[in-house]
Formats: sequence, C-alpha cells, structure tokens
Amino acid sequence: MFKLLWSQEQITISDFQELIKKHSIVCFTETKTDDIDEIKLDDYKFVMKNRYKIAKRRSGGIVLGYKENLSKYIEVLETDCNFVMWFKVCKTYLKTDDDLYFGIVYVPPEYSPYSTDDAFRQIANEYIDLTAKSINVCLLGDFNARTGNDVDYTTMNDKESQTEIFGFIENDYVVLDELNIPLLRQNLDKAKNRYGNLLLEFCRANSLFILNGRMGGNSGNFTCRNASVVDYVITSVHLLRFVCNFFLHDFSGLFSDVHSPITVSFKNTYKEHSDSGNISQNTNEKDEKIKKWNWDLQNDFKNNLSQERKDMIFESLDQISSDNIDQLKVDTIFDDVCKIMLDSARNTFGIFKPKKRKN
Repeated sequence: MFKLLWSQEQITISDFQELIKKHSIVCFTETKTDDIDEIKLDDYKFVMKNRYKIAKRRSGGIVLGYKENLSKYIEVLETDCNFVMWFKVCKTYLKTDDDLYFGIVYVPPEYSPYSTDDAFRQIANEYIDLTAKSINVCLLGDFNARTGNDVDYTTMNDKESQTEIFGFIENDYVVLDELNIPLLRQNLDKAKNRYGNLLLEFCRANSLFILNGRMGGNSGNFTCRNASVVDYVITSVHLLRFVCNFFLHDFSGLFSDVHSPITVSFKNTYKEHSDSGNISQNTNEKDEKIKKWNWDLQNDFKNNLSQERKDMIFESLDQISSDNIDQLKVDTIFDDVCKIMLDSARNTFGIFKPKKRKN
C-alpha cells in the first residue's frame, strides 16, 4: 500500500515536513517555484514543473515528491500541457496488470490572467493518450472547478441504444456496486461555475469518477477557505478497485494559505478488498462482467426484475410532483433502476471474466 498526499504551497515548514514523511508520494500545486529553486528533504526526491524557468514574480507551478526508495518504480512523463504533471507508478510495485498513471493538476482560477477554457481540453487530450497504455489513471489537484451535486457519470438518457446502456452498467456502474461506493456523491458546496461544468463533462466523457463525497467520512467537506470545493481526486473506474481510503485533512495555515490537504491510499492486490468486505479476487483475475444483451432472453430479463423493488420505485415516482422535484430525487430513482437492471442482467445473461490482456 502507498499513501499519496496532495496539498498546495508552503513546503518548508517543519510541521509540514512531518506530514510529508507519513506519505510515500506527495503532490503540490501553485508552488510558486522556478528552475533556480531546489527542494530538499531527507530520503525524498522532488521534481518540479514550473510555469517559468526564471521569474521576477513567481506563480503557478507543480511539484512531485516521492521516497527515494521508490525511484525505480516512478517515472515522470514529459508532456506539453502546462496544467498537468504526469507520472507513472510501475505495475510491479502495486502488483497490478497495468501501470498506474497520475496527473497532478493546477488550473488557474476563472478570470485570472492565466485562465483559459482550453486547459481542460489539453488535459483531456493527454489523458486520452495515456488510456491507450493503461486503464488505471488518476487526476488530482486544484481544478478551480465548482461542481455542486451534479452527476459526473453518464445517465441512461445520454445513451443512444439499449446495448450502450448495458455496456455502461457492465463497465462502470457494476464496479461501484461491487465496492459499495455510492453512485451519488455528497458535496457541501452547492455552487457551480463554468470550470465545474467543463470538469463534469470531462468526467462523463471518459468514465471518470470524483472520489470527493464518495469515500471517507468527511470527503464531501469544503477544500478551500472552508467555503468551496475546488480540489478533487478523480479516477478511472478500474482504478477504484485499488483505492482503500480518501481523507480530507482539516485546514491549517501552516500547510497552505487557503487549501486543505488530501490523502489517498492505494492497495496493491485485488485480494485485499475482500478483507474490507467488498470483493474477493486474486491478483491475476480481472473484473467479472455481465454478458451482453441477448434478445432471445428478453422475457426472462423482464421476469427477473424484482417486483418488490419495482413497486418501491413506482411509489417514489408517485410522490414526486412538479413542486418538489429536484436532481437528488431523480438521481436516487435512477440509482434504484440501475440496481434492478443490474441484478436481473446477472441472473438472466450470466457473468464472465475477461481474458487477461497480453502485454
């Protein structure tokens, strides 16, 4: 297992150094460093991606730090986008089938001199390139995006065919269901901004899920100024199997001017998930998936839909009117419908384990 810390600014205070030493990998944004800076901490190695080589007035900046004994497992990737710093964790370290790719993100605030809507497009383009190499990808950092409680996943209304609906259930929703991760996330920050819409579109288009508000007891709390949520950890659906904890630290002026640090912990085998009551698979096994839709079994599928759970959904629908409808109620009903369809599909079509991909 390794722990990854993300925080913003101020990396020289002794108390903060102690916090760093509790983590295998640390990530910082808006570091205000340039190429003449040097960061030193015993037993750690640091790599910087600076906005400027040399600057009179420093701004922006991303820094990655990791324990020196992990050097053979970690590779920093050189890419063109200034808004993300990518690094790879070798699959041999966590005993996964694919390497893990992490992107440390800093998107400048809207309406600042450095802001641009193109930031999300650039990040998305590099993300797509990396998914050709691995299904395990995580983005974390300061997106300056406020997303409210809007969904970060594709709903049935967004699908064009029944086949695509079941593809979504197989590949995305089933993983959250197996891991007891709620489809609906909690967020104390109810506001949204333009960057929030761009981030949600990015998640929906790429089957990415926000961890904030889904894992950890306080994970839906404010991350900035105790007033907003702009800092996120976002993972591909496959990487969720290796995430064992998300923890949002209390704000401290010793660590940052306005942001709260976040810790994410990762497990190194599928088997470890069974210890926490989630799933039981060995390291070499892939996810179980539901077989494809078979029109010859459509009546069996209908008959396998739980009548009791259907009645509960109809009762919920009867209680909704134009006066009390809201997004949460719609999402809750959608969640229930997905579960019924998922269970019926398992019982009707069966499940299979995909063959291991050749490297």
